Amino acid sequence: MMPVRLHIQVVLPAACIGVLLCAAHGFAQDRDTSATTVFDTLRTADTLAVYPRKNSVDTLVTYKARDSIVYRLNEKIMEMYGESEITYGSFNIKAERITIDWESSVLYATGVPDTSLTDTTALVGTPVFKDAGSEYAGEEMTYNFKSRQGTITNARTKIEEGFYLGERIKRMNEDIFYIRNGRYTTCDKPEHQHYYFLSPKMEFIPRELIVAEPVIFYIEDVPLFALPFALFQSQGGRSSGIVIPTFGEGFERGKYLKGFGYYWAVNDYMDIRLTGDYYFKGGYQLNTLFRYNLRYNFSGSINASYGRQQFRVGDYRQPDDEPKTDFFVSLQHAQEIDPTSRLVVDFRFTSDSYYNNFSTNLNELIQQNAVSNATYTKTWEGTGRSITVNVSRDQNLRTGEVADVLPNLNFNQSQIYPFRARGSFGEKWYEQIGVNYSASLLNRRNETLVSTDTVDAFNTVERRGIQHNISINASPKIGYFSISPSIRITEKWYDHAVKRVFSPDDSSVTEADVKRFAALHTFSTSLGMSTKLYGLFTPGIWGIKGIRHQLVPNISYTFQPDFSDPSWGYYKSYTDERGSEVWYDPYSGEVFGGVPRGEQQALNLGLSNIFELKLGPAEGDTTATDRKYQILNMSASMGYNFAADSMRLSDLRISYRTSVERLLDINGGASFSPYVFETGGEAPGLRSAYLWDAGRGLLRMTSFNISLSTSLSSDQFQGESAPTQDTTALSSSENSAVEYGISAPWSVALGWDYSMNQSDPTRKYKSTSVRASFNLRLAEVWNISASGYYDLVRKEFGAPQINISRDLHCWEMNFTWVPLGPYRYFAFVIRIKAPQLRDIKLEKRGSARGVF
Repeated sequence: MMPVRLHIQVVLPAACIGVLLCAAHGFAQDRDTSATTVFDTLRTADTLAVYPRKNSVDTLVTYKARDSIVYRLNEKIMEMYGESEITYGSFNIKAERITIDWESSVLYATGVPDTSLTDTTALVGTPVFKDAGSEYAGEEMTYNFKSRQGTITNARTKIEEGFYLGERIKRMNEDIFYIRNGRYTTCDKPEHQHYYFLSPKMEFIPRELIVAEPVIFYIEDVPLFALPFALFQSQGGRSSGIVIPTFGEGFERGKYLKGFGYYWAVNDYMDIRLTGDYYFKGGYQLNTLFRYNLRYNFSGSINASYGRQQFRVGDYRQPDDEPKTDFFVSLQHAQEIDPTSRLVVDFRFTSDSYYNNFSTNLNELIQQNAVSNATYTKTWEGTGRSITVNVSRDQNLRTGEVADVLPNLNFNQSQIYPFRARGSFGEKWYEQIGVNYSASLLNRRNETLVSTDTVDAFNTVERRGIQHNISINASPKIGYFSISPSIRITEKWYDHAVKRVFSPDDSSVTEADVKRFAALHTFSTSLGMSTKLYGLFTPGIWGIKGIRHQLVPNISYTFQPDFSDPSWGYYKSYTDERGSEVWYDPYSGEVFGGVPRGEQQALNLGLSNIFELKLGPAEGDTTATDRKYQILNMSASMGYNFAADSMRLSDLRISYRTSVERLLDINGGASFSPYVFETGGEAPGLRSAYLWDAGRGLLRMTSFNISLSTSLSSDQFQGESAPTQDTTALSSSENSAVEYGISAPWSVALGWDYSMNQSDPTRKYKSTSVRASFNLRLAEVWNISASGYYDLVRKEFGAPQINISRDLHCWEMNFTWVPLGPYRYFAFVIRIKAPQLRDIKLEKRGSARGVF
């Protein structure tokens, strides 16, 4: 029979509800029973109002029971039997038995004994209560509709990211809960929690914290430690509080206390973390981190560290003769000012030995420089114009030398067509003439180390300049040929020049700065031509539909005058001790350099070859799509400089790349010289004589390199199509396989690199190494990865690293090991996965450098 519903469109006191419900349904119904009414839970006046009073709160109440609903009119009590359920606004309760006292607005719910089990007191149909997104379960439950207070016995509830179990949970309001003999855990195993905090008295404030006094921490029901009181975050994310330190001991520094401090969540947009480290054998470190973030506007951080190392790193038994204070400061800021402008700041200032003494980051340990940058970019939409302003600082951590750029300003106008009419697509030849313009302003300050017999000092040199570049080009087509004439004009402005003076007294040359304005004008021109040729071969065997050969020949001619010629007026001269005139460029040390030396009349030839293969659809491919592969891409280039005094012919340079399906990638290159290199005699070296004239062949290989890389994954051995990936990188893919009933996705990446240089045949340089990475996931809980390379020439490994992680349900384990090298170390951590409890961990670290 369909449930019966009664809708009352007036506001009634609780006393009238029972009468109406009784009239509608009778005193008892042995069938699926439901009723709905609308009433004001805050009103107590025993009057009937036809229309709701102003500011009243109308709430729809829906209730039903499988067996029956009994109304006791005199006592104003309603009893529900069998799979009972009440929904009242955000409130919902389900239980086998529910009783409501309308007079006191109190609800009582309970389960009933499980009659299918004779040897247990287990209950079925125990109450499950939901309110405002939270869910509570227990054996018995009492709830007051008006005060919204309630109690649950033998309760279990999940609020936000934690589970609360207690002998009795009392809800005072939406913001405060009291728990007697309670447990708190984030482990979601209902029958047995892997860990929990036990406290006879516990107060819970949603979205803020948990207060317990006293508290005992259990793992697998074994008590590990107790505290007189404890405070916990009740949710993940940011919350102010004490940062729990790490205790440990290392051979090099003895016992230590790391990371003790305070975290302050200032507001939703910023926070501060203050921590300190103390080494009992001597030394300390203070750290602060300030972060801010306004979404879609800006974000950034300020990180500062100050420390003192009392003992030599590597041997705490030997006090440092000169204990050194180290510091580190970084400022990071990113801001999108508007859709066309952006500011990015990354400043780093550090003492020379900070990384070596205090850092545990491998990337920082191998750094030789501390680089700072701040960049502002602005574009003007639809104009092709943009501007970039950059300031930078490069600090050499070994020598202490510093190079500052204050600032580097760049303006760029992308190609425009000044002779093209609006709406035209460049049909006429002059409409294809394009112009590019760029300008740069650079101010540079260098602090270089100058060493003498008595003292080391830094010499500061400042230089600045402005450079303009204008490029005019076109790209007309004549038949099957593309023609590309161009001219490039460069102008440099300086306020400094260098004057060299020869001193006959000690036969030395001295340099002096001369302050004057100078404008250097240079230019170069070029003319290029290219075309494309195609060849098609259709063998019709092995499923090959066709092989296409694309041939792209190109030829270009470049001309540039010799701007060192005295007629241009840029180069200056002095007379040496032999009376010879020595010419020099007074602007070679400026920020954009001087003018090019030597005339260029170069003819360059290039040839590109691309071979492509087309196969029929793969077996089982319902889309009938042909497969296309690029089987070889090879290019070669060579040039001839008509203006050179000798050795006009340049080296032949070849590059190539190919791939075999997704199994193997091959790429590399080589260079060949046409000139004789004499290895004997008093002056061995390169000669201007051609090899073929000396009867030694056509070309001599001077360099060669090749790189092979491959990646394999479990998918490839299941007959599935692996996702497209960059096999040249040492990356792992998440592919799945099932072996012996265990899910074990894996991937392997291998590579071999070889390079050789023999420009001087008497001194050959070779380098060869193998690299590998591996990743394996076992049963969805284990993840094992390793990476590294081996230098086959030096017979040594380079930065091998092994990582093992294990999902322990509500815990996680991580092990990282670098077994070899000067920065070898290991780190073993077992910690709770919940973000609010990640500081509860077992941690062991070690390092050859003593920084742990």
